[in-house]
Amino acid sequence: MRAAPPARQFLRATFDPLTPSERRKKPARAVCDHRAVGEPERAVVDWAVRTLCPGGHLADIRDLHEHVGPWLLLCADPAGAEVFSGILRVGSDDGSSAKVGEYVRTEAAALRIAESSGIKAPRLLGLDANGAETGRVASLQTVLDGETLAQKTYSRSRLRSLGAQLATVHQINIKPSTHLPVRQRSLEPGEGWLAERHLYAGSPRWAAGERLFGEAEAELARHPRPADRVSLVHGDAWIGNVMAVDDRCAGLFDWGCAGVGHPGIDLGHTRLTAALSFGMKAGDDVLAGWEAEAGEPLFSTAYWDVIGALLTPPDIGEKTDARDEFLIRALDDLRNRRRDLYGEPSRTHWNEPKSSS
Repeated sequence: MRAAPPARQFLRATFDPLTPSERRKKPARAVCDHRAVGEPERAVVDWAVRTLCPGGHLADIRDLHEHVGPWLLLCADPAGAEVFSGILRVGSDDGSSAKVGEYVRTEAAALRIAESSGIKAPRLLGLDANGAETGRVASLQTVLDGETLAQKTYSRSRLRSLGAQLATVHQINIKPSTHLPVRQRSLEPGEGWLAERHLYAGSPRWAAGERLFGEAEAELARHPRPADRVSLVHGDAWIGNVMAVDDRCAGLFDWGCAGVGHPGIDLGHTRLTAALSFGMKAGDDVLAGWEAEAGEPLFSTAYWDVIGALLTPPDIGEKTDARDEFLIRALDDLRNRRRDLYGEPSRTHWNEPKSSS
């Protein structure tokens, strides 16, 4: 089984102004609403088969995410001698698909830049940007080898490889465009963590999380937003969107939140999700790999770690304690940096009660 050969590829050819606390109080606004939509329409599948294997036929289609896609397509050539594979993504501009059309167009724009820059990512095989051929916004892309990093056990070298891969993405300097706009945080324009938002809303731990988040927002407001660098950002670089083979990163996928912004947007999100799965050392491994590839340190790491943590709901179930540890650690770093720069006193521990005197 393999993807369509290069010779056939020629034929197929803004920021949410609400604060984190305000976003937590409003209904989750998602790129994907997780309603069951089943398989894509026949016209979309037929287009994908023609794009992937002209004259061939569909051998199998497999949903990869809770009945909303993307879908893995397996197509046999006319003689049945070879099977070609591709990833089909479907969206719409009228709300009739789980993914919005702009997600698909943004991903396609990012994949084109990734290919021209030699970034490890799927290659775009085809795009129906406005539904002219299929009635949907649809894209077809190659399949990456390996398993997601979220399916793997802890590996320092794998995580450092991921950090290095992100650094190569962040070396790409582009101007914002219609489909790759300025990004201020990960997961734009959606919210993320949808299952946890619905499952744990109103739980006893939710209120405790809100208090910690309030402290974090207050500290964050005392620091200028880092603006020392701008580059291409993936926008949803959690470890489940990273493919790995052995101890190396094989590529990043799901580029629908990509855009132009500070590299910390990706690093804070990646470091958090690595820490939630493998412990705090995993986030440090990601940063070490990034800094080794970039050839310089990232001084604003703590700021972006706080941003990444604040994108989670106050209660995320069994991983809440790990998220709180990650956030408190970042807050301590921010507090110490403020003290060193401005000589401002601050409390030693975030959960320490203030003196009543």
